[in-house]
Amino acid sequence: MIENIKVLLLGGTGAIGENLGEVLNKKGYMVYVTSRKYRKNAENVHYIQGNAKDTAFLKKLLNEYKVDIIFDFMLYTVEQFQGRYELLLSSCKQYFFVSSQRVYADVYNSKEELDEHCLRKVDSIDEKWKKDNYGYVKGLEENILFGSIYKNWTIVRMSITFSKNRFQFGPLDNFDVVRAIRSQCSGIPDTLVNTYTTLTYGVDAANLLEMLILHENAYSEVFNISSKEFYTWGEVADIYKEVFGMNYKIISEKEYLIATNTKNMMLDRSLDRKIDTSKFWKVVKGNYTCHSLKEGLREAWNSSDKQIFYNGTGKLDAHTLMDIFTNTNTDINLINPAIQNKYRIMKRRSLDLVKNYLKIRDVYFVTEDHVFWNGKQENKYVHIQRTGSSKGNGCKWYSLMPKFELKEKQKYIFAVKFDSNIETQMRIFAHGYEYNSENIIILPIKQGRNLFKFTFVLNNTARFLAFTATDFEKNSELKIWDMYISKY
Repeated sequence: MIENIKVLLLGGTGAIGENLGEVLNKKGYMVYVTSRKYRKNAENVHYIQGNAKDTAFLKKLLNEYKVDIIFDFMLYTVEQFQGRYELLLSSCKQYFFVSSQRVYADVYNSKEELDEHCLRKVDSIDEKWKKDNYGYVKGLEENILFGSIYKNWTIVRMSITFSKNRFQFGPLDNFDVVRAIRSQCSGIPDTLVNTYTTLTYGVDAANLLEMLILHENAYSEVFNISSKEFYTWGEVADIYKEVFGMNYKIISEKEYLIATNTKNMMLDRSLDRKIDTSKFWKVVKGNYTCHSLKEGLREAWNSSDKQIFYNGTGKLDAHTLMDIFTNTNTDINLINPAIQNKYRIMKRRSLDLVKNYLKIRDVYFVTEDHVFWNGKQENKYVHIQRTGSSKGNGCKWYSLMPKFELKEKQKYIFAVKFDSNIETQMRIFAHGYEYNSENIIILPIKQGRNLFKFTFVLNNTARFLAFTATDFEKNSELKIWDMYISKY
């Protein structure tokens, strides 16, 4: 009897897990879901607040509820999974390891569909696949199950899945839907337009997963879970235009990556993903029909909390850069009032960044104006020259923008190598969108080659590091050969 089957969803509050909980509830299963936050129980769905990565919490949970089925949506390191997989497998009748289509490497041609035997990134000799940490690690964790003495596992490789409040387009979540409802144009990288993808509605994914529960032919097997439809990203863009009103332009991949900082994710999204689900249907012999992409998007959008999108405050630098690359003149009144001033500031910075496009490694050089500084990208270095009088008007700062936000209380390491034609002291400080600044260090600059490496911790979140023209004489010059910023 289904009503006697207990199902545990570890980390089951995402696009797939939330829908799975609802589907299982409707079918009469007793459902338990772990959540870091308090959630109100709903009929046969019981939320258990706690950290499912905490081994003590997990052991207590498994001992108390004695579940039959486990769906594991958690993101583990290989070491974390190695330390708990036997506990999970020994505590239930069937353990579902939720994997991903991202475990697959490239296919030989765009006509090939990905079945469960296709080459995985973890099996390839090509080192580049290690950069897709998510897909690579999932493959390593699959290998642990393949070698287990327990045989009550089922690996499910999910396609890109959308649901209410979460709409994926390319490598980003919700970004393009937010732009659509703000009447902002989206950019599609030219390398993605004709690439095939498979998108599945979360409700459909949940129903397909339920069909494998305690199925005699599902143990120690791997299944692709997805819709039978696949589209090019260009075709998906046209459907997004119809459903969300999303206008788009094709831009270069270089511009797209500058705006979105999604290089590692693009490594996977730029691969053809036509998912073969024939093995699944051969096993379950069911007659469930998935929503078309258009139908699923519309249903999910109708169920979504629209305020999440209207009041969006994230990825300001990505939005302002995308404005520039798509020639979008954003109506500031459509931006959440709480961030309108930040948006204006970021737009100015983004314009300056793109205009100059000075870069060393993953650090961009951004001037506030050109009263005090001239910058030039040379072959192997960035050449910065101090211009105007210190009595002039305008911002004297020259800012450095890493491709990530500098977080409060996080420790960072900074290294720089440059030549100077003068001796001086350079004050390095951090600042955010509102120009609030925080001193980091004073560097004693000597004439000739300078090399510095230091760590710092910020008291406030910041977006930029900077130095000021007041520390330099007119006509002084810096040749910056190398620069590095990362988490310590």
